[in-house]
Formats: sequence, structure tokens, C-alpha cells
Amino acid sequence: MTILPLAIAIFATAAAQILYKLFFLRQDKIYLVGSLAFFGLAPLMSYIALKHWPLSTVYMATGLTYVLVLILAKVVLGESISRRKMKAIILIISGVIIFNF
Repeated sequence: MTILPLAIAIFATAAAQILYKLFFLRQDKIYLVGSLAFFGLAPLMSYIALKHWPLSTVYMATGLTYVLVLILAKVVLGESISRRKMKAIILIISGVIIFNF
């Protein structure tokens, strides 16, 4: 079972969110086009992942999207990550690990 389609789906969803935010901040249509492209790629990759992984595993792993969006928002947009958000990240990652192992 390959994890690549699931990883791409998670990354595509996070990237789409960041690009969508950049579109509103900078009003440059390239960000909107990129966002829509990634929003289109995400369900396709999720569908492929579902061919290889159980439904419960795929959708539990998509919780990692929240973590990735938070990290990308920090790196790309300069948003802050508070202690509360760090605790949430730890809980989300722990939940995905506990669920899958």
C-alpha cells in the first residue's frame, strides 16, 4: 500500500488553503488559480488513496491537514503559533498515531 496519494491529498489541501489566503491578501489571480488547482487535486488523490487504504485510515490521516496548514501559515504568512496551538498539534498527531498503530 502506497502512502503517496494520501500524502499528496493532505499537502494539496493545505497548499490550497494557504494560496487562497494569499489571493485575498495580495489580490493576485495566480494564487486563486493555484488554490483551485490544489483544491481539485486533493479529492482525486483522496480517491486514489481510498483504493489502497481503509476509509477510516484515510480520513483520520486527513486531520494532519490542520497541522500542515498551521505550519505553512507560520512559514509563508508569518502567523504565530501559540502554546495552545502547539498543544493542539501534539494532540492531533498523537491521535493519528494512536488510531493507526
